[in-house]
Amino acid sequence: MFRGTLYARRIMVAGLIVLAAGLTACSKGIDGKYVMQGGIATIEFKNGKATLTSEMGGKQVETVDYTQEGDKITVKAKEGDLVLTLTKDGNLEGGLGTFKKTAG
Repeated sequence: MFRGTLYARRIMVAGLIVLAAGLTACSKGIDGKYVMQGGIATIEFKNGKATLTSEMGGKQVETVDYTQEGDKITVKAKEGDLVLTLTKDGNLEGGLGTFKKTAG
């Protein structure tokens, strides 16, 4: 009887470890570079900051703060907050369009 209980506990612990690993993978951060279609703008999230680069009207670069609550990311730009939604495929969507995550 004790042996069966020990086995059941091991199975339960293993299941919890797999569940925790799955949840961690689903909630990974947004670090990385995201490019808008046509390459006219990029956002790079690194070390707790967002670097915005725009090619419209000459190259402009701005490093700003951002917050993340679930799948909503708010980038605190000088011109105003940019609110983006992290999609299931790992891209960012917002009022300006879609920013696709680049590899690497």
